[in-house]
Amino acid sequence: MKHSFAKTLAWQLCLSLLLIRISPPLSAADTIQFAEDIAPIFEQHCVRYHSPGNEKSNLSLATIDALKENEYAIAGVSDGSYLLKMATTSDSEPPKMPKDSDPLSAKHMALLRRWINEGAKWPKGSGFS
Repeated sequence: MKHSFAKTLAWQLCLSLLLIRISPPLSAADTIQFAEDIAPIFEQHCVRYHSPGNEKSNLSLATIDALKENEYAIAGVSDGSYLLKMATTSDSEPPKMPKDSDPLSAKHMALLRRWINEGAKWPKGSGFS
């Protein structure tokens, strides 16, 4: 039995529409949320050392501008972000940060990497004082 181009195209269109219909919609949960995912990491590991008035290494986590200023976080480019370099372990050395506590977990590092790659979005009004 020979299929015509129109029949093949119609089948492909029907299959595409079916796949779209049964695919789950993208939601805000599919992207990193600063308040839920990133702020707790900063609060637990960083803010006591990097807040206004206590800016170790001239870094404050008061705003995203402070992180972007010296390329601590380069939106969209996690590999070039100093923040991740400082928190990453190597085979021979522990991470430089956080200095006086355990290294960030693999989950926290993955969240930070995704957050930076997704644009390091930091909602206005969010920050630490």
